[in-house]
Amino acid sequence: MNKTALGLHAWGNVVACCQGCNNEKQQTDWSDFLKKKVEGEVFDSQRDRIEQFVASKNYDPNLNLHEYADNLYEDIGAVAMTLINLRYKQAEDGIKLLLESKGR
Repeated sequence: MNKTALGLHAWGNVVACCQGCNNEKQQTDWSDFLKKKVEGEVFDSQRDRIEQFVASKNYDPNLNLHEYADNLYEDIGAVAMTLINLRYKQAEDGIKLLLESKGR
């Protein structure tokens, strides 16, 4: 997941395509990308099918999901640092006990 570009697995970001097209799409809106790939009635048909699918899931692409994602990444980082510090303290205590048991 790319938190900067909001590469989350959410209805508004998941598009069924091959890896090459996914890499090519990058940060382009799906509709703009689709316009580059297909034309005319094929584009209209594919766009309509995607829009119908998204509407059927009650997804609002205007939601500011990046705000929630940023908060989650901050929270996860804080939890990770707490665990790292706890394990570091446990290691320090274990080393002290080992040295004390050896009379050092």
